[in-house]
Amino acid sequence: MPIADPTLKVRWNDAVESFVVQGVPSNEDDFAQWNVGASWASAVEVIFSAIANPVFTPAGHSAGKNVFASTVGHRRDDSNPVGFKTAMANAFSAYAALAAVPANAVPSAGSIPPVVPPPAPPVLDPAFALPQSDSVIPFADAILDVVKVWLATGTVATPAGSPVPWI
Repeated sequence: MPIADPTLKVRWNDAVESFVVQGVPSNEDDFAQWNVGASWASAVEVIFSAIANPVFTPAGHSAGKNVFASTVGHRRDDSNPVGFKTAMANAFSAYAALAAVPANAVPSAGSIPPVVPPPAPPVLDPAFALPQSDSVIPFADAILDVVKVWLATGTVATPAGSPVPWI
């Protein structure tokens, strides 16, 4: 299903609720050790699973979640919003970059390698400019809106030689 699929937003919100919101530790000691990147990585897999061309393999998703989790790590918006924003943008870029490795993503029918990831990290400023909220969903929705547009800057080759955007 392409990233324009109308169910993506619902599945994304469900994943954010399940992995990010419900994953927040309830006590201070556990919160201090919480790897927020790992929680977001599980949700982010939903976005990369929605790409129809190229198709990420299970190995690609596993590697993507690992690189996303390690890139964001323990950074949280409460301690350093600029650092968290940069880490999130770089983590999306690192996950997408894995598509260039044939074991991680394959072009769908009608396309051929190479798979070229988006050339620069997404600009997440709109999500981080939102006012504070009791819910993470407005923030998550803004991230999804930016990332869907950003992913289309990645390309896959065609036999005719003209690259097509990721869908």
